[in-house]
Amino acid sequence: NDAVLRQDDKAIGCFGCSNTFGQQLQKHETWPYLLGTKLGVNCINFGVSGAGIDSIFLNLKASAKDYKFKRVIINLPSFVRRIGRIKHNGYWFRWPVVNGSQTEFGNLLDSPVHNDLDFDKEKFQIHGESVMKKIVNDTDSRYSKKVLQRIIKFCKSNYEKFYITSWNSECYGYIKQNYNEHTILRYNLDGSRTADGYHPTIMQNKRFVDGINY
Repeated sequence: NDAVLRQDDKAIGCFGCSNTFGQQLQKHETWPYLLGTKLGVNCINFGVSGAGIDSIFLNLKASAKDYKFKRVIINLPSFVRRIGRIKHNGYWFRWPVVNGSQTEFGNLLDSPVHNDLDFDKEKFQIHGESVMKKIVNDTDSRYSKKVLQRIIKFCKSNYEKFYITSWNSECYGYIKQNYNEHTILRYNLDGSRTADGYHPTIMQNKRFVDGINY
């Protein structure tokens, strides 16, 4: 996030979750870095571990205020990742949620933290649990699909070119069916994993970049 990159209108913004960020990988092993090497341009990595589609949309809008790039590639996660959000006493609170998965809203930190924010603990708890319930019950992922529609509209208004893909089969099938003109090959997770046994390695990233006909 430096002044040179912010002014580079030939750069490509790369958005996604940990598979874009490069969890447990070196910078030169990530697919944005490999794509930048292939194309000879700066590919700016806006991947955020654990990000859902709504988080990616927030990053898109925020980056558009500071950067001049006109091309983006978005590697979408599954639909079920969500941000829980409530506004209390003028403050916004956000936390990660997976729809369809019931979990406890959680306890507030001990004072003086919430005394300083002048919390109504009971009201905050009720509001938070209400938001959680709506997310958990959204088993058809209607919310995430609406956010995706807004992403497409935003990209059409702000970028000269944009491409979308996903590592999740359900999400990829949906974008292929509904936004085919902007969909590139699927990010294929098949293969070895990093030390955590979960995230992809440079192998998947090389395969993905080699398959992109940009």
